[in-house]
Amino acid sequence: MHIEVVDLTKNRVFRICEVTDPKAILEANMVWSDLGEIETIPIMRTDENLETLDRMKNKDLDRKRRANPIELSPQHKL
Repeated sequence: MHIEVVDLTKNRVFRICEVTDPKAILEANMVWSDLGEIETIPIMRTDENLETLDRMKNKDLDRKRRANPIELSPQHKL
């Protein structure tokens, strides 16, 4: 996927590319680096982001549950 748009107020060009290898972005940017400032911003689709954050949250909760011993009920405490 490749989309290119122009900011009409500041004459900037934004290129949105889907890549599997971050090195490809660096190589592509180097070709144009003598023409102006290049800023690379990694982005992710919102639905993928929310799914990833949910998985991370669940892993963190599981890790915390394993790290903390199960509390005994009040009748079993000494």
